[in-house]
Amino acid sequence: MYSHQVKFSLLVVLFISFGLEDLYSQTYSDLWSDEQEQKINKMVERWDNQTKPGAAVLVMNSGKPVYKKCFGLADVENKIPIKPSTIFPLADLSSHFTAVATFVLIDKGLLSLDTPITKYLSDMPDFVSKVSIKDLLQHSSGIDDFNRLNVLAGGQQDEVLTQDIALKLLRSQKNILFQPGSRTQDSAGNMLLLAEVIDSVSNKGFARFMREDIFEPLGMFNTLSIENIDQHIENAALSYTSENDVLLRKRTASCIFGVNSIYSCLNDLVKWEQHLNSPTLLTLESVKKLNELIEFDYQGKTIKSTGTTLGQIGYHWESGAHKSWMRGNSGGFSSSVTKVVHKGFSSYVLANTGEAYTGWVTVRAALITLPDFFVGPTMIDYSKITTLQLDNKELESYCGDYWNEKSGFRRKIVLENDTLRYTRPNGDSTPLLPIENNRFQMMTPGDNWYFLKFSEGKNPYFHYGSREFPEYYKFDAYQPIALNDSKLHTYEGSYIDSIFNVVYDLKIEKDQLTLKNYRLGDVPLTYVQGDTFSSDTQYFTNLKFERNQLGNITGIHLMHNGKENHLLYKASRSND
Repeated sequence: MYSHQVKFSLLVVLFISFGLEDLYSQTYSDLWSDEQEQKINKMVERWDNQTKPGAAVLVMNSGKPVYKKCFGLADVENKIPIKPSTIFPLADLSSHFTAVATFVLIDKGLLSLDTPITKYLSDMPDFVSKVSIKDLLQHSSGIDDFNRLNVLAGGQQDEVLTQDIALKLLRSQKNILFQPGSRTQDSAGNMLLLAEVIDSVSNKGFARFMREDIFEPLGMFNTLSIENIDQHIENAALSYTSENDVLLRKRTASCIFGVNSIYSCLNDLVKWEQHLNSPTLLTLESVKKLNELIEFDYQGKTIKSTGTTLGQIGYHWESGAHKSWMRGNSGGFSSSVTKVVHKGFSSYVLANTGEAYTGWVTVRAALITLPDFFVGPTMIDYSKITTLQLDNKELESYCGDYWNEKSGFRRKIVLENDTLRYTRPNGDSTPLLPIENNRFQMMTPGDNWYFLKFSEGKNPYFHYGSREFPEYYKFDAYQPIALNDSKLHTYEGSYIDSIFNVVYDLKIEKDQLTLKNYRLGDVPLTYVQGDTFSSDTQYFTNLKFERNQLGNITGIHLMHNGKENHLLYKASRSND
């Protein structure tokens, strides 16, 4: 997604229907008004500055561009303005193009959804033998994310990876995260391997295939897949960031085929969207598959995605209706798209300002363009919700520390000023509104409905979820205790990664156990229970120590989805 950060949105199912011909017979005046134009202008006016970087904004309605404007500078030093032909990296949006390219090959009869990927990629580990093309598309392969593997190998979160390094990391895996087809989990590794399959099947290489078989036939002559981060691109925007009101240049962060290597411009994105509405390179049936939410069977059980499609687009509830969305960031660039497929609506923002998130513009553009579709309020009016009257003694019964073993998330439920609050380790908290027995609604800004449902009796826990997915996360209560120094000392030592031979030192610093690596940095650990610790560092949120029969610490399991996945074994000592 992915800057593949753990992103979590509770997403819902949308039935996608086609047959847009009647919509597209409308006149321009039916699709857009001066009032809508002014609302969009007002929303993006902060970018309208010819001394700073800015953004390119596109809104399409019923398959027609109704708003296409550019603001700010593509090159601040040389005063070159952003234009509809200015080229930006699409970052994570690249994976949608990779999915479409896969279906182009399928429709040509050169590829099959059910074919094992080892037919095309013979140098992958044996455990990948059951992974199919469809598993890569729907993120059900169980193949790890190369970004996560890089951090486990001692790399940094924002490190620039080459194609070769990313592939080497994927091939280094000793086991799969879960059985292929048993569940879904976003992984940039899936899209990289799809690009490798496209390379193998086309005999052209990914970049050349995308140019010759996808972009040029559509007249998208300003769209390309770069082949390295130093590649010179004519008419490309430069990226910037601001530190202490000083504008600084930023460098492209990554170039991984299939994941974040596609560059494009507004003019070409118009052609892209129009082709998806009236496809010539692939069939309408394939376009439909690309827009359907993932649903598959595993051991007689139907598994539904919470919001991902084969086209790598997610669905989300918004003001009484559903939209699809995708976001990406790369080295100071931000790319965003929001779609309502069956309305022929799409909105893009491509920015070089260093902002991490510009997706709110594309969402607001959808609300402005389709007011009769998004009929719900943009904000929940909590004053109109019927609540239970609970005294502080009743509210205190829910307070405590809670732990989600699969994710490693820690949460506190606290009572402040007669209000129960859901509190995160960073201190952010959300008020809870009692609406039913043991059930609370989170008072989040906007129109998202999230709930906590508490258990009764022994072994207390609560489920965190939405109306559509009420049991999305389970948090079990636990009693945190502070371990004394003698207890903490039993965990100290040097630990070696069993795959990458990277050394981690575990030391006590400021009365806290800290995992140390010269590249990754310090990872302070918080004791949970038993031999389990947690941290706020991504990929190290759940650590479980391993003991031998004598009770001595022999290693650390970095847990993934509640299962032992990655082992750091303790360097032996003579007295062990």
